[in-house]
Amino acid sequence: MVRELFDLKMEDLAIIADATYCRREKSSNNDLQYKTCSEQKMDLLTKPFIVCCTDWFIIDCYGPFQANQNDATSFDYILKTDRNLISIF
Repeated sequence: MVRELFDLKMEDLAIIADATYCRREKSSNNDLQYKTCSEQKMDLLTKPFIVCCTDWFIIDCYGPFQANQNDATSFDYILKTDRNLISIF
């Protein structure tokens, strides 16, 4: 579907990079509690970040990231630290 939508050739690579929220139980560690608290969602959350191909082959899983960190910041951090992922592009 993605190949038709964006008119990609078979040798072109399209990836999907997205984070999702996972709920956490309450912790006695105050620092962890602060980092995982999402004011918007009113819950304790962490965010694993998944990078996969359009055929759902998983390239890598990163994280968990803090709940108050947006996807762009997480992906920027991943691109700065993972040299193998940059070589794909």
